Amino acid sequence: MTRVLFVGDVRPWTRTEQRLRALRQLVEHVDVVPTEPDDGAPPGTRRPSLRARVARRLGRPLDATNAVRGAQAVLDRGDVDLLWIEKALALDPALVADARVPAVFVSEDDMAQRHNQSRNFRAALPHYRLVVTTKPRNAGPLGLARIGARRVLVLPKAFDPELHRPRVVTQFERQAFGSELAFVGTYEAPRARSLSRLADAGFDVRVWGNGWRGRRVSPRLRVEGRAAHGLDYGLVLNASLVHLGFLRRANGDLSTGRSVEVPAAGAFLLTERTTEHSALFREGVEAEFFGDDDELSSKARAALRDPVRRATIAAAGRRRVLDDERSHETAVRRILAALEDTP
Repeated sequence: MTRVLFVGDVRPWTRTEQRLRALRQLVEHVDVVPTEPDDGAPPGTRRPSLRARVARRLGRPLDATNAVRGAQAVLDRGDVDLLWIEKALALDPALVADARVPAVFVSEDDMAQRHNQSRNFRAALPHYRLVVTTKPRNAGPLGLARIGARRVLVLPKAFDPELHRPRVVTQFERQAFGSELAFVGTYEAPRARSLSRLADAGFDVRVWGNGWRGRRVSPRLRVEGRAAHGLDYGLVLNASLVHLGFLRRANGDLSTGRSVEVPAAGAFLLTERTTEHSALFREGVEAEFFGDDDELSSKARAALRDPVRRATIAAAGRRRVLDDERSHETAVRRILAALEDTP
């Protein structure tokens, strides 16, 4: 395989862009058709237009960048070996059906849930040689096969070695990005309640993410009012002492990207106890888990009081994700290998 047509949201802050960089290390030529305009703003910081919101709700998201036309122009050249689609929900299903090359669909969202789908996605689904997900339930009998997927490949969450790695931070960076307890993620009410409770208990808690401004949270909670992406995210990981992992209820998550990115950076992870987290890490050895707010508070306090144990667990967590080869490059290699084995 020498040339891939890659269609997706390739803005610098996305995991799609991280997979694209990994793919470029493995394939000779990659043509890229973006599905989102790069206006310099991180994803989630600008509210979509009313027209775009209505179209999405109706299951017909807008093609904001004329990606269908751009992708068709590349395919018409006749030199593409693989069509790689990253949750391009506005893509015309005819483009996939008539591509005359294998097509793969990749998404970290739960694509079996209706709110993550579109009419075009459902129509195109049977035409993909492979559908890639990080949600194990998507491969079950009630998952994507039920609505037409031919083969579903489940991959674990992955990290980017360039972004998620240990760094030596300056005193200025520690002040600008650090805290005792840090959380990076979008606002959700259960998260806000747990974080507010920690702040009210006297912990120094700092929150980075979209949707937090104007919400009812503890006045002691340090809300940055913006997300941490790219290098800023890496600095938050290295400047803070304990990183909290809360799952997204709307997606039914049992792990998130942070579950791997935090340990990859050599940082201490304190996250919700789930079957996926227990499979990823040994509790108390490579990461710490909690089941409720009381256990969260107790384990956070214990971690802050014992910097040696905290550093030992953080180092063991990093060794685990490296030994398990959780990088995006490994994930992309597995996708390419699965495509070769799928008729």
